Amino acid sequence: MGATLAARDLGRSYGDREVLRGVSFTVPAGGSLSVVGRSGSGKTTLLNLLAGLVGPGRSAGEVATDPPGAGRAYLMQGCALFPWKTVAANLELPLALAGASRRERGARVAEALRELGLEGLGHRYPHEISGGERQRAALGRALAAGAEVVLLDEPFSALDAIARERLQDAVDSLFARKGLTSVVATHGIDEAVRLGDRVLVLGGRPSGITAEIPNPRRRESGFRSSEAAFRLALEIRRALEDGTWAADWAADRAADRETDWAGGRSPGGPPGGSAGGCRATSGPSASFWPSGRSWAWPWGRWCCRGPGPFSLTSRAGSGTQCFSRTSGLPCGG
Repeated sequence: MGATLAARDLGRSYGDREVLRGVSFTVPAGGSLSVVGRSGSGKTTLLNLLAGLVGPGRSAGEVATDPPGAGRAYLMQGCALFPWKTVAANLELPLALAGASRRERGARVAEALRELGLEGLGHRYPHEISGGERQRAALGRALAAGAEVVLLDEPFSALDAIARERLQDAVDSLFARKGLTSVVATHGIDEAVRLGDRVLVLGGRPSGITAEIPNPRRRESGFRSSEAAFRLALEIRRALEDGTWAADWAADRAADRETDWAGGRSPGGPPGGSAGGCRATSGPSASFWPSGRSWAWPWGRWCCRGPGPFSLTSRAGSGTQCFSRTSGLPCGG
């Protein structure tokens, strides 16, 4: 089973260059978090801090697990398999270092090979198996060692699109079945959407959290190719492209502007809008948004909940306002 992982005000500096500041989050036991950001945004630095791998430099903050001391495994961008050892010997290594008996090592390695579809490949060397199989073997080493928290840094970046999607599905299914907690850092927006119950967006200088986007539907059948997944990917992309908007989005969430819509008004009321309405000062027209949620977007402040779906339409004298695509009336009308 997994463990709760909590990061509190993490930071990292090298000399006078601060690369990461004030990163805090909690991943519940059995939960998953995707971390996405541009190159140089500190994704790998964050995983190194979570793993306790800190070299020269100055770190800040705290990483804790519940239960304390829960085992953590780190799958780096390369598979990090020893080329002179067989697949089975690679999986067995952390168990041997921990003093496990030969019988226990054999049983746990066999179980990991079976769970990852690597049966019959234990005697082979890393160069004799495919890239996807090497990634599975690296994951198998973590499973054999009994890790409760798994950290993954661009784990599938070297694979072709089909192999990558299949391995994403296999790993996610395995983690769910075993109740493991996971944090995956990735450049791929689609991968972040597929693997994270929440998506953390890093940006800025020094880097920090610019958006934290929930993803509760990711395990629904057909989600990968659904409109909901596309909209979520678009939201993440906009957060990556516009750090100012992302900061506003985070502030809106902190102000609880996504609580239930009732009686035509969200808490605090939409600024400058009628009951249940939303208003922006500028922006494109005919942009689609779903019903049942409030949204903050790059070109405006928010839209309250109400009957939808919605579109943004520019109208003379009123700036850009949100209207129901069904009734043509303002949000909630």
